[in-house]
Amino acid sequence: MSHPFTYRPDIDGLRAVAVMAVLLFHGGVSSISGGYVGVDVFFVISGYLITSIIVSKVDKGSFSLIDFWERRVRRIIPPLMVVALFALIGSWWLLFPDDYKDFSESLFAITVFASNFLFFTEAGYFAGPGELKPLLHTWSLAIEEQFYLLFPFLMMALAGGRARFRVLVIGGLAIISLLLSHQMVKSAPEAAFFLLPARAWELSIGALLVFIRLSNSAPGWLREVLSMSGLVMIIYTCLVYTKETRFPGISALLPCIGTGFIIFSQSPEHKTWCYKLLALKPVIFVGLLSYSLYLWHWPLLVFVRYHTTGEENMMLNVAAMAASFVLAYFSWRFVEGPIRRGEVFKTRKSVFVAALVAAVICIGIGLAGHLSNGFPNRFEPEVLSIYSGHEYYNQRRGECLNPHYMNFNPERVCTLGDTNSQSKPAFLAVGDSHANSMMPLLDQLSAQKGIPGLFAGYNGCPPMLGVYRYDTGDLHNCDAFNRAVIERVRKESIDNVLLLGRWAFYPEDRMIGALDANGKRPENWLSKGKPPAAEARAAFEQGLEGMIAELSKTANVTLLLQVPLQDEHTSPRYLASRKWQGDELNTLGISVQDHTERQKRVNAFIRSLAEKPQYRLTLLDPTPYLCGVNEADKNLCPVVREGGAVYRDDDHVSTFGSQYMAPLFDDFYRRVAE
Repeated sequence: MSHPFTYRPDIDGLRAVAVMAVLLFHGGVSSISGGYVGVDVFFVISGYLITSIIVSKVDKGSFSLIDFWERRVRRIIPPLMVVALFALIGSWWLLFPDDYKDFSESLFAITVFASNFLFFTEAGYFAGPGELKPLLHTWSLAIEEQFYLLFPFLMMALAGGRARFRVLVIGGLAIISLLLSHQMVKSAPEAAFFLLPARAWELSIGALLVFIRLSNSAPGWLREVLSMSGLVMIIYTCLVYTKETRFPGISALLPCIGTGFIIFSQSPEHKTWCYKLLALKPVIFVGLLSYSLYLWHWPLLVFVRYHTTGEENMMLNVAAMAASFVLAYFSWRFVEGPIRRGEVFKTRKSVFVAALVAAVICIGIGLAGHLSNGFPNRFEPEVLSIYSGHEYYNQRRGECLNPHYMNFNPERVCTLGDTNSQSKPAFLAVGDSHANSMMPLLDQLSAQKGIPGLFAGYNGCPPMLGVYRYDTGDLHNCDAFNRAVIERVRKESIDNVLLLGRWAFYPEDRMIGALDANGKRPENWLSKGKPPAAEARAAFEQGLEGMIAELSKTANVTLLLQVPLQDEHTSPRYLASRKWQGDELNTLGISVQDHTERQKRVNAFIRSLAEKPQYRLTLLDPTPYLCGVNEADKNLCPVVREGGAVYRDDDHVSTFGSQYMAPLFDDFYRRVAE
């Protein structure tokens, strides 16, 4: 049975808790490492409120789709368009071309309620960091908008005599969605995070609370226990969850159930301690601002961080948060409130026409930004020359590289050199994303020397046997990929194999663990997190030696040692920003000593393998080609040479930077040609 919809001030207070969790998390408050769960609190609240509004009118026979959507347009669109205009101005002034192009696409996407789909497609391995996307936070609005479009039809279908099935149907959909979310977190985490099917259960929890409530005769202590437990659940997840937590899936149950407990246990007639806390006027005020606060805070944070060093600057964050409150108040006072109350755009026709005009303008501006490639002429050529380094990547990656979030395709192996050559491949290059960054150079050298090869790449997958990446889903079957490579080498009698990878990353950053005797991940790998250091190092040593041992049975093996890893803030975007601000770039880079020390343990092990004659292992060291080349500092591994960016990020060389290693492969090609 549904209940009449009445205003509950405690829910505005709950909104305040949700938005403050998100703001503190995004603002860099380390103790609120799980503040992102505030979005999940919002989902439950939205499910409850929207269902209350719809059902109260459906049961009276007065529900109108057009009236419902008019109210949603008045509630959502005006503040969003104001923030979009601000983001447009800030992006034009601050964002580099590709980032502005991405912004333009997101401006288009928010207009058609599809920004979550856009950001899902951009969540791949080489996607730009989310911290640079001023409208990234609108993914959650898109999910709610999609819910608003679909859910009314379900409630209308479950009207009259079918109303008794509401709890059964909504509960069933919630269970299906939760199970899907749980599975997708393991197999397709980006989809689980951004798409409605894996989030619908959170909105459904709120919807169910419309039909399931505590009896008025329920004891007060029970209400107190439930409400306090709910608040503790939300606070606990804000404090304990981190970016490493597998989310949403089962992990999202705690904040969602906590929100449900608070809504379920309280009412104006039964005011618990938690109700009184949430209904305090200052808390309610923040709750009333919550939508505008959520909209304003993220683009402000993006803009104050965009041209900084990349270090977390708490003063800038605090300034952005303070500005968010000021702008949110004015937005709520002069935009959100008057339009919702019908003081502006008084007729239905006027509000829909205004929304349509705004949509057409956003679509037009978005298309212009996309088609112009972000209006690059806004910046000086020297700045653009540095920034273009982020475009120096493998243009054939879509054809030749297995994505990191999917199972490998054993047929996704590409020819290096003459793609029409009928000659037997002289070698096969295999590895992770670092192999991918070297593929354009290998392709070029193979064509120049007339020596065809093969390339097999799998993002996030080191060429090792019996290991798994702790931070990947079930579909990321690295061991099967490497065994398929070995089988292909044997089947096609390939005499030479080139191994490429980010070697020290796997043991030193504890990114891999060993598979069990059945080739499976440990049962607790999802909750286990990073393997212990000893386990990661043992997995690395056994995995790499196992791979080399198997390959050496039929082929000569060459291994490219690790290219120098730079500091975190050496991406072309960062360097271009420094150039834009007039800074000197030629002295930037890691020292040879730091590079050598970072790779010391791993390189010692790899060299010990090269000393074993049964492995037929040859090593290539890129250090002399990427370090000590600057006359001003022979001890430097520079990030900029001859006006170009050597790296795409802190560890992947750009295609421009890889050209400096071309002479390193002369002996390799000479050997494979014999």
